[in-house]
Amino acid sequence: MSEENYIAAGVDTVRLKLVHVSNAEAEARLERDELEKFPQVLESMQRARSMASAAVYPREFEALNPAPVVAVLSRDDAGKFVELVRRKTGVSLYERAVKIAVEGDVFIVAIEYHCG
Repeated sequence: MSEENYIAAGVDTVRLKLVHVSNAEAEARLERDELEKFPQVLESMQRARSMASAAVYPREFEALNPAPVVAVLSRDDAGKFVELVRRKTGVSLYERAVKIAVEGDVFIVAIEYHCG
């Protein structure tokens, strides 16, 4: 789905899904100061890093079943974040998920599409 079609659905907020992964090659590296403009994303990355799906799955299956964390951004902030990722990777988050490294951790970041 394109960004235009997503926004045309009349959304005021955009939900990003973030998953912390232990073994993945990042497509881009974002510096903490670049992310400070997006406190919701930083906070969600911290939660994703500390959140263990061991509460649902045995620990050995955690890597196979990572639990996503959702960051809710305003439409304007989401546009700025998507543009930052696009500049670093050449890919729009509206097209596909992207693996991003931040301070030595790797996160899969994707736009959550609304149903209906």
